[in-house]
Amino acid sequence: MVAPQPALIPTLRRRLALNLSLALIIGGLAVVVYFVPPGQVAEQAKTLVPAPAPDIHTIQVERHGKLRLLFQREDNDWMLRVPVVAPAHPRRIRDLLTLPSLPVHASLDIKADELPRFNLDPPLAVLRLDDYLFEFGGTDGLDEGRYVRHQQQVHLVPDNVYPQLTQGAGFFIDPRLLKEGLRPTRIAAPHRMLWRENNAWHSEPAPSAGEPAADAIATAWESAQALSVSLGADAPGGQRITLTFAGEITIEFDFVEQDGRPTLLRRDLNLSYNLDPEQVRSLMLPAGADTAIPATE
Repeated sequence: MVAPQPALIPTLRRRLALNLSLALIIGGLAVVVYFVPPGQVAEQAKTLVPAPAPDIHTIQVERHGKLRLLFQREDNDWMLRVPVVAPAHPRRIRDLLTLPSLPVHASLDIKADELPRFNLDPPLAVLRLDDYLFEFGGTDGLDEGRYVRHQQQVHLVPDNVYPQLTQGAGFFIDPRLLKEGLRPTRIAAPHRMLWRENNAWHSEPAPSAGEPAADAIATAWESAQALSVSLGADAPGGQRITLTFAGEITIEFDFVEQDGRPTLLRRDLNLSYNLDPEQVRSLMLPAGADTAIPATE
């Protein structure tokens, strides 16, 4: 048998040490598995509301100095009902509904005179999910968790929800110009008319060089989303865009420039949809829209 070269001895020792370490780890895991009783599972982390999560139908948000918000579920969709009536932003609603399932890092029984210590007298915000009441206080100085009071206890949870509660009402409104699945049959602007007939789109007048085709404009409207939505649509002027749908249902927008931004006003909903300038051409919006005063929340 040939003896290993001196230069190989450190390498062999490292490999032997690694193999021994792996063997100890595997052996340790085997011991753990062996001694866990059959059928026993790890204890689940405590959450604000025990699983399963409640089936919520109403959401209310109250913040000092901001408008109260009321959302109601209609089948699988959510509607903002107060302070305006508008489709709710699906992702924002999902984020609010995660609160009951947030993990609890610690829970405290406190007296009424201790509430100011946690910024809970008064609370910074209140979120009601049906009959579940959650009051938001300050943050913990160590891990920046948020204090939330629920059922007379103060719980420390990840600070995932409160930052959204500080936003204006427009933050919670669906930025889509049209509800998903809603397809226009006619689009009328001051400078051009589009209509669908026999499954084909037509234009009067015909598009100029460089202008998008009629079917491309219709597709753009079906998927268009605003950069942001704000309350208020009383700005004067604008050029009217009318969309017609099956059953002769119509939606009207007024196109204006606000603070240099292209904006579509839904006066029936009292909403302003702030657009990306790149969307103006794709949506067949008129050039040189009237200048209007800024919308306000």
